[in-house]
Parts: sequence; C-alpha cells; structure tokens
Amino acid sequence: MDWIARWAVALGGMLVTVSVVANEPYHGVVLQYHHVDDGTPHVTSTRPKDFQDHLDYIDSNGFTLWSLPRLITALQQGEAVPDRVVAITFDDAYVSIYERAFPELKKRNWPFTVFVSTDFVDSGARRALSWQQLREMVAAGAVVGNHTRSHLHIPQLLEAEDDSQRLQRVRDEVTGAQHRIDAEVGVQPKIFAYPYGEVDPAAQALIEELGYVAFGQQSGAIGNRSDFGFLPRFPASGAYAEIKDLSVKLWSLPLPVIQETPSSMVLPEGETRPELELLLAPGPYRARQIACFASGQGRMPITIDSVTIDGEERVRVQSRAEQGVAPGRSRYNCTAPDARGKRYYWYSKPWLRAGYWD
Repeated sequence: MDWIARWAVALGGMLVTVSVVANEPYHGVVLQYHHVDDGTPHVTSTRPKDFQDHLDYIDSNGFTLWSLPRLITALQQGEAVPDRVVAITFDDAYVSIYERAFPELKKRNWPFTVFVSTDFVDSGARRALSWQQLREMVAAGAVVGNHTRSHLHIPQLLEAEDDSQRLQRVRDEVTGAQHRIDAEVGVQPKIFAYPYGEVDPAAQALIEELGYVAFGQQSGAIGNRSDFGFLPRFPASGAYAEIKDLSVKLWSLPLPVIQETPSSMVLPEGETRPELELLLAPGPYRARQIACFASGQGRMPITIDSVTIDGEERVRVQSRAEQGVAPGRSRYNCTAPDARGKRYYWYSKPWLRAGYWD
C-alpha cells in the first residue's frame, strides 16, 4: 500500500462532517495496466493473481465497468454517471494482455482499452500483441487507443531539432499510428495516452487540435471538470497492485480543480521545488483537511484559505515540497476526505524535471 492510501485508511472515521453541495454524479475511475505477467519487470507488471483479485474486488463491491469512450462522452456532455464506474486500460500492447487479462475480462463481458504503439506491434517482437490478436479483442468489445508509433519522449528535442520540428515529429507519430490502427482493426475512437505520461503545453495543444481526448499517468479520478487533454489514471502495477491500495483509489472522487498554477508539468531550468496552487469549486469534501504529498518525501506544508473570484467563493490550496524533487518524473498528490469521512477526493500534479534523458 502506498503512503497516500495508508494515510487515507488511517484517517477514515476520525473527521468532522461539513455540509456542502454534492457533485458526485459526474465522475469515474480509470485504471492503468501494462504487463499482466509474473516474469516481466516489476514496476510495470501486475501478477495474474493480483489482476484476478482486482477484478473480483470490482465485481463484488458493486462497481460497473464502462468502456473508456462511453465514460468520456458522458462526462463531456454533462450526463450523470452512476457511482462506482470504472474503466480499464492497458499501455504498450504487450502479449500478456491477450494471454492473461483478456480471458478474464471476456468471461465477465467487460470492456477495456489497449493503448498501442504501432511500431511495437509491427515489429512482431516476442512480447508484442499481433494485429490479429487486437482484432479478436476489438470484436469482443475492446477499444484500441493511440500511444504514438514509437513510444517517443514527447517533450524531448532531438539533436539539431527546434521546437517546430519536434511538434511536426509528434504530429507525424500520432497521425501515423492512428492510420495503422484504423487500417488494421477498423476505425477507433480518438483517444490517446502520452508515452511515459509526459507532455508539454505546446504538444498537448497539438494533441487536442488533432481531436484527441488524452491521458497521462498521474493518479486521480476523472470528472466533468477535468482537463480532457490530460486526464489521470490510477496505476495498478508494481508497488500499486496491492488490493488494499487499489481499493482506496477505486472509491476515490475527483477533487474539483478549477485552476492550477503552474499549468505545465515541465519545470523551468533550475526549478526543483515548485509551488502548486489549486483553486477548487465547493463540493462535499472537507476543505480544512486537504493534505498534499510529494513523491518520496511524504506530507508537505500547506496553506488553505478562500478567495472570491467573479463573485464566487473558491478554496485556495498552496503547497510546496521541503526538498527538491528528483530528476525525471515526480508528483504532488493532494487528497481530501469526503463529508462522511469514508471516501477521498484526489488530485495529482505531475512534474518533469528536464534533462534526465541527457
């Protein structure tokens, strides 16, 4: 169980109720898997037994499985979504999805999404899905999403490349992958997962311009206020595969963030201790008990107050790690218990400290 889930479990039932207006009809939880295998790298793997435990927990606790396009459409159009809706996704097109996950999902007639890097499938590598296997899963209700052709680092400039050339390269990767997917399995919804969960504002704007709803790898539930160009998913592999950890996340709700500062995940050169400011809409969460955590550091100092903007009151949260974030990818996670102290509102801000690929 990770440190946020431990904190959430420890606080359950110890908090004072606040009466606020609910916004629960507009949310869902998306899970992210890679390998479902005992013999692949731990950090991106879920053991078949753990995967079975996840499905059994979902099944026995009244959760409903929706396809990712169905959930996205309902939230974008402001349609009420039943409580406890879950969507399942897999990244990178590993063959273990077909061999170990698909039979269990098919038994339950549950939909799922596979985000595919098409060069990997075209390579015929031993651990790669084949197009025939993908066609079989699509025929059973799966959706194939876009994960670029080569699984590139989107924010990274290549040698002697300027930013306009980088963005053209990203465009070619995305459109090329979509062409291969549609040609092989039939036309698929325009949903996209950023490789490594990494994106900069210019590339995100490009992905949205191309008509995609896009997902990162930061944690959190999704809601009708979420950024549909950078939606969160809860990882369910490696250290995050324990059912005690995952169960807290399955019951989570989206913290109603109206605005975040800074908006980019990419840190400026020399910045190692970014300050995060969130403006939140009112909701059935306990604002005074919001807590924020930094990757590898635990709980951070926090300031919580209220501000009035255009005549409407907002909760303002400001938090900053006491130590510098590590090179590469890291996160600040902010959570708040709901009015009954039973569930947790969740928001994750990823950071990318540039230069780790040099």
